[in-house]
Amino acid sequence: MTIPLDGVPPHGTVAAALQWAARQAGGRPVSTLDLLVALMRADSTGEWHRLWLHCGDADAIAAKPVQDPASEARGPWKGTPLTHTCAEALDVSRRLAERYGFSPLPAGILALGLVADDTSAASRALGQGLGRQDLLQLLQDAILGTTLSSLRTTLPKALAESAVVGEAAVAIPPHTPPPTPRHASTASRSSLPPGQYVPVRDEALLQFLEEGRRRRRRADKVWLCCCVVPLMIWLLAFLLAFAVAERS
Repeated sequence: MTIPLDGVPPHGTVAAALQWAARQAGGRPVSTLDLLVALMRADSTGEWHRLWLHCGDADAIAAKPVQDPASEARGPWKGTPLTHTCAEALDVSRRLAERYGFSPLPAGILALGLVADDTSAASRALGQGLGRQDLLQLLQDAILGTTLSSLRTTLPKALAESAVVGEAAVAIPPHTPPPTPRHASTASRSSLPPGQYVPVRDEALLQFLEEGRRRRRRADKVWLCCCVVPLMIWLLAFLLAFAVAERS
């Protein structure tokens, strides 16, 4: 079986999202919804607020009761177990990156891969507020930053050709415990029940995510000052002019 993202290096944002999703999953296979929410929180350059207007913010999306249709564990990414649907989504992302010449693989291509299967948890969570084609176009405009030619036919083709579809996918044994993080002490490993992680603080990752949140807050303030305030001033001027015209 082809390893997800094999041959295409992930962008730093994508790698951070995968690590974050693995930590939040706590040992269970990472789903497309887990990875989508982690990507929203890790990506400081994408205009995710444009999707949130239709689907709710990252917290609201994370709380939606949707699951991947194939939720059993499949081939991992760097030791992180993934659901079959999520592994398939990563492989679709790799194929899209190769098809359109993206390297490293950016957040927008990963987002498209996560919704390639319209029955995936990520696709259903976003599709509750957007139509299928509207969702694909908005992901290209707001997250990828460009429109991909022939995506309407390329995306289902990549999904059909994915190397993790069907019997070629090799399942991880259901009782195999996830790997213990490198920095865990020997004593900590021996005291853990099977299948549980030792919590490890990754300061670089936490700083990366916090910087992303600060950038989004700054972007929100700029948007407020540049759009909302002038609009309110214009509206006030219009109302004053209307009132003067009414009196005269």
